[in-house]
Amino acid sequence: MNVLSIVHGQDAGPELFGPLVAEAGHRRDDWSFEWGTPMPQPLEVYDAVIVFGGFMHPDQDDLFPWLPDETDWLRELVEQQVPTFGIC
Repeated sequence: MNVLSIVHGQDAGPELFGPLVAEAGHRRDDWSFEWGTPMPQPLEVYDAVIVFGGFMHPDQDDLFPWLPDETDWLRELVEQQVPTFGIC
């Protein structure tokens, strides 16, 4: 299984869940909208997405210009029924 971890800062990542994913024999990539880089692989490659919390609040679009894009992307994940686990 391929898992995509959406991270928000160095203190809000897969520290606890990363080892569990690996121990189960799955592959994990970390990525953030904040980085302004392309996703490591196309979404179709991933079987599941884990979204971690972070320093920002959902109403701080003015402070974090990437946040609306991430919110829209998460909405699409739900609509496409991609297995998604959010942790805050």
